[in-house]
Amino acid sequence: MDRRTFLTAVAGMALVPEVAVAAEDSTLIATNLLADFKAACQHNGELHAPTLLSALGACAGFGCQMAVRAGVREGKIPAKGAFVVATTKDGENYYLGDQINQPLLEARISVWGLVGAAAQKAGATTLPDIHDIVRHVVGRIGWPEFGTLRVAAADQPFEKPIESLKRLWAPSQARLAGADPLFQGWHFAYAAQLFILQTKVIDPKIEAQIVMESAVAMSMIDPKNLGL
Repeated sequence: MDRRTFLTAVAGMALVPEVAVAAEDSTLIATNLLADFKAACQHNGELHAPTLLSALGACAGFGCQMAVRAGVREGKIPAKGAFVVATTKDGENYYLGDQINQPLLEARISVWGLVGAAAQKAGATTLPDIHDIVRHVVGRIGWPEFGTLRVAAADQPFEKPIESLKRLWAPSQARLAGADPLFQGWHFAYAAQLFILQTKVIDPKIEAQIVMESAVAMSMIDPKNLGL
């Protein structure tokens, strides 16, 4: 992907000057992340594409939450109202809100923008209903099936998104050393975009669904679950 494609994410979107500074570095980071995740998502000696996509989605979504936390620490995002916290009966916290939704779903460059654009370019004539994905994930908060992907058995990852997140988030941080923490979710989404554009293993609409269902769910996870 060239510099302009990364900056625009979806045809017709305006450029984001803050990202322009890091565009070339972002390509290198995403390429390295993709190579790492390919090695980490092998099953019986072969790359397992659904697990790769789910794992990248998990880290992209969680990265959006961590970007908000970084923004609060740096004084770029007000601490008050940064998150809406949903607490379940067993005391588990889930983090939601407009600040996470911006890099995840709504900003001119977002996880959804990068993934959706890739799916369209790869041949998808329709995209997953992102509003349905969000409603479904929110509706499963506190339930055992939270984070389980709604795709066919053949397209299921060999581990749940939370398991991929726990396994791969910490090792992946070495690739983000020196990068702006406000963009960290996007690097994983960019890696997912590269994979969707490079391969024809799964229907690109299903690929986008795997990434986004994982990303939306893991964007809500309490960092304490990862020892953070």
